Amino acid sequence: MSLNDQKRILLRDMLIYRRKELNLTQAELASKLSKPQSFVSKYESGERKIDAVELIDLIQCFGDVPSNFIKQYCSNLEKK
Repeated sequence: MSLNDQKRILLRDMLIYRRKELNLTQAELASKLSKPQSFVSKYESGERKIDAVELIDLIQCFGDVPSNFIKQYCSNLEKK
């Protein structure tokens, strides 16, 4: 597995964890994003990559500050 794959998996895992931590279903999150539920399902399963704009939108839907989320991501990446 490449480092880029590991990075994507970590990001995906963090997004899934945060959604579940907030007790949001995929459908509820998708609704907040004005996207179909399949949007959330596909990036959570790894079938689809998310771009930077979508990532920021997701983080903001969680009520989080994007820079704080990115710092946590980098910190988690260093631990691997």
